Amino acid sequence: GVAGREAVSVGLSEFPLPTLSARLAQIRNVIDQGLGVTVIKGLPVERYTEQDAAMALWGLGLHVGVPQPQDAAGALLHHVRDTGARVETDPNIRIYQTNGEQSFHNDGGDLVMLLCRRTAKTGGRSRMAGAPALFNLLLSENPEFAKALQAPFHFDARGQSLPGRPATQIVPVFTWHDGRVSTLYKRPYITLAQRFTEIPRLTELQTAALDRLDALCEDEAVHHAFYLQPGDIQIANN
Repeated sequence: GVAGREAVSVGLSEFPLPTLSARLAQIRNVIDQGLGVTVIKGLPVERYTEQDAAMALWGLGLHVGVPQPQDAAGALLHHVRDTGARVETDPNIRIYQTNGEQSFHNDGGDLVMLLCRRTAKTGGRSRMAGAPALFNLLLSENPEFAKALQAPFHFDARGQSLPGRPATQIVPVFTWHDGRVSTLYKRPYITLAQRFTEIPRLTELQTAALDRLDALCEDEAVHHAFYLQPGDIQIANN
């Protein structure tokens, strides 16, 4: 059995879901080919220890995708909580470890699953915006902005680079690949990367394009806002 084990040691064959697996396969298709986000409600987290909650999320996730390392240490599962640290004072701290507001962003991997165990004392609102819609808006408004965001940007790796690798990740914000628009966006990490003297300074055009992308994300006509409740699992296309 899986009782008492670390969640990340459990494989798909050890977590059979004979009824739910078919529904999770449908959800996987919605994430990849459809709306791009869904919320599963009703996991009884009030009865779970932290370890049990992690196991439940892990087991469900195995039926949706393949776990991917999230940092240089190879961690496959992260706990989102306020550690009291600040990104401004610790170059190895990432925003999910603080109580700072998460601006519109995405992470590595094709999809992300997030289980809400407890709501925040204040804040905690989730907001989702579709990358293809954002790109199309930029393209119709200002093609120069759309073009500028398809060139490489430096992202602060926040101490997660492997030994011998650069301290920044160099990636375009928008990329056209395999017939689809893909995006990687973390504005605070683009800004924080400017602390490295060896990387080029952002141009006026780049800054203006990033500012416009931020403004579009913040537009209530573009994004969908909601609150996760304890027991809710958000699955989203990254």
